[in-house]
Amino acid sequence: VCHCPTDKGDAALLVNLRTEQMQKPGARRPQQGGSSKASQVRLFICLGTVALLGIITYWNVQFVLERSHRHQAQDGWAGSARPNHRYRGASEVALADLDDVDGDDADLDDIADAAAKEADVPTNADTSAHDVGVSAGGGDCPGDRRPYHTLLTAQSTTYQNWQSRIMYFHWKKQKAAGGPCGEMGGFTRLVAHKKGEPDGLEGEIPSVFVTEYTPAELARFKHFAVMNRPFSVKQMLASPEMMARITEDYIMIAETDHMFLRPLPNLATKEKPVAYNFGYMHASARQQPVIDQIAPGVKWQAVQPIGPSPAILHLDTLRKLTDKWNDYSIALKLNDQ
Repeated sequence: VCHCPTDKGDAALLVNLRTEQMQKPGARRPQQGGSSKASQVRLFICLGTVALLGIITYWNVQFVLERSHRHQAQDGWAGSARPNHRYRGASEVALADLDDVDGDDADLDDIADAAAKEADVPTNADTSAHDVGVSAGGGDCPGDRRPYHTLLTAQSTTYQNWQSRIMYFHWKKQKAAGGPCGEMGGFTRLVAHKKGEPDGLEGEIPSVFVTEYTPAELARFKHFAVMNRPFSVKQMLASPEMMARITEDYIMIAETDHMFLRPLPNLATKEKPVAYNFGYMHASARQQPVIDQIAPGVKWQAVQPIGPSPAILHLDTLRKLTDKWNDYSIALKLNDQ
């Protein structure tokens, strides 16, 4: 017989009867073993998944290391002393010296000399001229030599200032390693700073300063501070004084978290720029509506997985593209899609 409670009193009576039955000697309580077994199964699945991911990660690391060593051997580095650690001693010297001094007093020239000595590069190589854009070389260099100017785009923050120091140190080291006929030409740190004022690092690194976006202006761009990069390049191109520093025909746009590991040749031509292929930046069909708004007629399959840096291009090409680069950046950041 099913007793269906019709009011609060009946419901309370039913609860009391159930409680009395559970309190009788020998009464069977509900078993909860099923819940415990389910927890054990879940725990076993989690542990198994973690172990499997660990194994996959280990083999991926082994694959990358093996591939790296194979490429070093193919490039002729396998026969050098301490392969893949050619500049290890100098790097340790550099880091120790930078760690022991205040940022404003760090003597990167002395550090670079120590690095050059470790790398068997003559310490008397004239690199100071390159810092302000004067190309080395001369009559003994190949006629098809195409030096480029490294343009380090940056903001004046403590974090990026230290990144800039490290980047510039390795640039100087690899420029010296490339010899007088290398294609690494001059170097300029292009800094977006409040009102375009110097930040004190210009004594260590060749620098020019342009105005950065204010916090209110960046708020329009969802606080994306990288919007200062095309804005900075646009201001630099409009300044004859700043452009006088650049005597090369080609520009390499770089960022503060880039670091040279070897002398980099100029891979671009006047007609064909080069840029790094980012494997995670491939477009897809879902981006087509935005592409239609910014670049009508362009299909998502034709969008290249590259960014504005690292990239090497002819100075004429940079002049031609910068306004569009800046305008497209603004349009994209203002697009809610």
